[in-house]
Amino acid sequence: MKAISNAKQIVLGMKQYAADHDGNYPPTLDVLFDEKILEDRGLLEFPPQLNVPGQGWEYLGAGHTDSDEGNLVILRSRKADRTKKKIVAHNDGSVSVEREDAVP
Repeated sequence: MKAISNAKQIVLGMKQYAADHDGNYPPTLDVLFDEKILEDRGLLEFPPQLNVPGQGWEYLGAGHTDSDEGNLVILRSRKADRTKKKIVAHNDGSVSVEREDAVP
């Protein structure tokens, strides 16, 4: 639940950034912290039970806008958890847990 909550907060930060930048998402997640839109870099971390080597977020929003397709994946966990699932955030603001083989 913590990682899902973190993903939602990151997406909200992306949406806030887009509102100030003609709908464009930031080139990297670091920009959200550099511009003080988000302050807690802990949002990029995963709880211990989800921490697998190489875990973290894969940011896919660069080059996209908040008006792109709603089902566009803009953020996802890099590695699947022990149940072979990933956390996926979509452009419409939804965040879900999906089977690794179903994640685009």
